[in-house]
Amino acid sequence: MTSFSNNIFSVDTGYTREKFAAVHLVIENDKVLIIDTGTVFSVKNIQNALERLGLSFLRVEWIILTHIHLDHAGGAGQLMKNCPNATLGVHKKGKRHLVDPTRLWTSVLSVYGEAKAKKLYGELIAIEESRIEVLNEGVEINFHGRVFEIWDTPGHAKHHILIRDTKTKAMFSGDTFGVSYREFDTEQGCFCFISSTPTQFEPFDLSKSIRRILAASPPEIYLTHYSKVGHIQKIGQELLLQVDEYVQIANESKEYGAQTLKVIQEKMLALLMNKAIDHGYTGSKKRITELIWLDVTLNSAGLANWLNASS
Repeated sequence: MTSFSNNIFSVDTGYTREKFAAVHLVIENDKVLIIDTGTVFSVKNIQNALERLGLSFLRVEWIILTHIHLDHAGGAGQLMKNCPNATLGVHKKGKRHLVDPTRLWTSVLSVYGEAKAKKLYGELIAIEESRIEVLNEGVEINFHGRVFEIWDTPGHAKHHILIRDTKTKAMFSGDTFGVSYREFDTEQGCFCFISSTPTQFEPFDLSKSIRRILAASPPEIYLTHYSKVGHIQKIGQELLLQVDEYVQIANESKEYGAQTLKVIQEKMLALLMNKAIDHGYTGSKKRITELIWLDVTLNSAGLANWLNASS
């Protein structure tokens, strides 16, 4: 667990590797608001963090999902079972998949296969509809005097929201403002890159969401992958550039037919590797590949899906 100012805490979910995915806690009046849940295997880490803070699951009043991809929401059902006083907030397009996760699980199986899906995510537990609140654009959550605004931020997924803390002006962006692994931090700051995972990546919607974030000039943003970043304007301009670069990679790869996905992967890896090196990362190319290969494969699949959908 990492403690930040203004009663904000990050908890490592334990997904994939250390400091890969975070859950964020906000504490007010000894009550807890949780943003994202990680997988079902992450619930114990959240419990341990609460106990370190002298709190328990009984103090949790809100669990808010930025979107329903399982590295963000796979543990929602179990966490809601453990938090009897909590309301779960989610985009309107995500609600039905939490009440009945059958289609969501089927989608995950199509990406990972059954054995890997169960190893990564365990079991999906349905949530009672009466305990779920739809969080539309413009909704405000008054959490013991601390107001959180809900923004609809499509691009990474159609069911994606962003949570803006009006007290600090900080934002919890899920995957809308990219991913940034702490291993790549250098004297130049954080290295961030776009997440274009399947199946709903829409580059032009994502650019609009990023521009909206930049217009609000938040002092910092809390990413799920991985936690707090600053220098928002600099990062945002780089992310906008990357959206165009991703689209270019996809369009240049169309002519390869059955080899399109492989070509996209090769181009994606080269792009991100070169950017990491230009950012000042001094580790080996092998280490860069190890750190970003999962993202390369998922991002490439997202671009391939986008190509198919837009053709």
